[in-house]
Amino acid sequence: MARSIPASVAVAGVSLRAAIQPVRTAEDGEIPLPDNPQQASWPDSSVTPGERGTAILAGHVDSTAGPAAFYNLSAVKPGMPVTVSRKDGSTAHFTIDAVAVYPKDDFPSSTVYGPTPGPSLRLITCTGWNADTREYHDNVVVYATPHTRPPSR
Repeated sequence: MARSIPASVAVAGVSLRAAIQPVRTAEDGEIPLPDNPQQASWPDSSVTPGERGTAILAGHVDSTAGPAAFYNLSAVKPGMPVTVSRKDGSTAHFTIDAVAVYPKDDFPSSTVYGPTPGPSLRLITCTGWNADTREYHDNVVVYATPHTRPPSR
């Protein structure tokens, strides 16, 4: 697919749907999360979902107001469909291949963000809440690759 800014992402079966906010990657390489916890962020210097390479979408799992955009991300399973609506009116269709949990202090950046021979998508959020430190210690990463037709229902 040609480059087109992503507008929204959805995962059928887990009630995950979020508008996408383009963001600038921080100088240290970190992808900022969106200001609105009900949205996902996409680093605007990266490939767009459907283009050749690794597209990244990140979102909050929750906020002080309750569940956020990627709250149900840890419930997804391999084989589930992911759709990304794009600003040009097209839709990129993906299938979840794997779901992994990584400690934040040992995050495999080259595995998650590294190049791929074709289009691929990563969805990322936090998990592993620690009540003592009041922060998340892990990340959920969903790996998905394209399929050419939407799955039959």
